[in-house]
Amino acid sequence: MKQATALNVLMDLGDNDLLDLLLRRRQPEGEIATGDVREVLEMLRPQL
Repeated sequence: MKQATALNVLMDLGDNDLLDLLLRRRQPEGEIATGDVREVLEMLRPQL
């Protein structure tokens, strides 16, 4: 359930902000910088 909430937080971001997070151009900051958001980002990010 926490992952679903974190995914909703990410989906509420603007397209460019989400893309920056997914492509590791920047890291989550402020109130979205939670462990759950970081966990979901790792699942969504392309593997290097």
